[in-house]
Amino acid sequence: MTNVLITGGTGSLGSQLIPAFLAEGYFVSIVSRDPHKQAIQQARHPEVRYILADIRDRERMFRACENQDIVIHAAALKRVERGDTDAREYHSTNVGGTLNVAEACRMNGVNKAIFISSDKAVEPVNLYGMTKAIGERVWLAENSPYSITKFSALRYGNVVESNGSVWHIWQRRIEQGLPLIVREPEPTRFFLSLDNAVSYVQFTIKHMHGAEIFVPASVRTFSLWELAREMQAQKYWE
Repeated sequence: MTNVLITGGTGSLGSQLIPAFLAEGYFVSIVSRDPHKQAIQQARHPEVRYILADIRDRERMFRACENQDIVIHAAALKRVERGDTDAREYHSTNVGGTLNVAEACRMNGVNKAIFISSDKAVEPVNLYGMTKAIGERVWLAENSPYSITKFSALRYGNVVESNGSVWHIWQRRIEQGLPLIVREPEPTRFFLSLDNAVSYVQFTIKHMHGAEIFVPASVRTFSLWELAREMQAQKYWE
C-alpha cells in the first residue's frame, strides 16, 4: 500500500485530496495544527491518520514523514494582505516550515515530494508571493543525485471554492448590499476548481521526475473587473 502524507490536510485542497487518495487505495496521513478541523475531518474519514503539528516544528515533521512514499506539502499562510503586516509569521511558516518538510522528506527517504506553489510566485509583488517563490527555490534545491527523494513543485492559480477566496468575499458583500471594490481593472487572474486542483496533483505524482515546476495549461483567466460585473449582474437578475 502506498503511504501519502498531506501537510495542511484540513485546508481546501487537502480536504479534497483525502477522498481522491483513499479511492486510489492509498493510506493517507495528514498534518495540520487545528484540532477542531481535524475532528470534523475525522468524522468523515476515520481511516485517515491525523497528526496534530506545526510545520515549523522540525522534529515533528521528521516523525510525520517516517515511512511515507509521497508527501504533498500544501500547508502555508495564504492570506495575501496579512503577509505584509505579519511578515515574520509568513516567513517562518512558508519558508522555514517548507525547509523543515523538505529536510524531513529527504532524511526519511520519501520517494516523491510535491510543493504546492502559486501563480503569485512569478514576479511577486507582495510578501506572500515572495515567500512562495523562495519556497519553490529551497524545495527544488533539495534534489540531489545522492538522495532517492525527488522534489517537484506544482504551481497553480486561484481556486474558486477555497477558503477566503475573492468569490466568497464578494458574494457576502453582494448579499449585504455592499459595493464590490476593484483596485485595478486590467490585471487578469487564473481560476480553477478544486476538482481541477486535485487532478493536477495526481498528474504531477504520475509524471514527476524531480526538479520540475508543473504549470497547468488551459486554466481559465479573466479580470477581476469582469468577475465583479458578472457576479453583480447575476444577483440583479435573480
